[in-house]
Amino acid sequence: MKRLSLTRYRHQAAILLKEIRYGNPEALQRIQQLDLFSSSDLSDLPHLVKLKHCLNVMALEQGFRQWADFTSDFETSVMDELAARYSAGYLNHWYASYDEAKRLLEESRESPQRYLLPYKKGRQSQYYICEAAYIRSFGLDPDAREWEAIGYDLVQPRDRKARLSLLDSWVEGQFSKPITQPANRRREVRS
Repeated sequence: MKRLSLTRYRHQAAILLKEIRYGNPEALQRIQQLDLFSSSDLSDLPHLVKLKHCLNVMALEQGFRQWADFTSDFETSVMDELAARYSAGYLNHWYASYDEAKRLLEESRESPQRYLLPYKKGRQSQYYICEAAYIRSFGLDPDAREWEAIGYDLVQPRDRKARLSLLDSWVEGQFSKPITQPANRRREVRS
């Protein structure tokens, strides 16, 4: 099953808020999962509930106490998935330590732009520097403004919110990929 992006959960939270404001009984029941509203009178809820409360409901329904915990887990799991999805066929610079990789990234600020990504297989962690073509093949936009905000470093970004936005756009992009059949699978032709 594909993971939903944070964008989709935010959208669902906005829909929940609208349903609460319209007095939808199921939506009112969902918001009462929050301890804050468990004893509230149902007629008061539409005026008290904010989007942040609905985001917390989304998190609760995914098994987390609050939205911040959910987004933190989302970020960690997507980073783990990216680290395990290395794509061969590109000439990348590999490093055993993050400090070495970061130093090369800092030294190579000329064109073409380079990006620092993690690699993890089992207990082995490594880091590599790649170029825009690799980023594009991975399903990320190498020209996204978030790259500059994170310092082109997906491992230890300068701006965590920008990295989260970049990861979220990658997950969202996974939904738009067409589902393809394996090349070795033959189609049956009926006459």
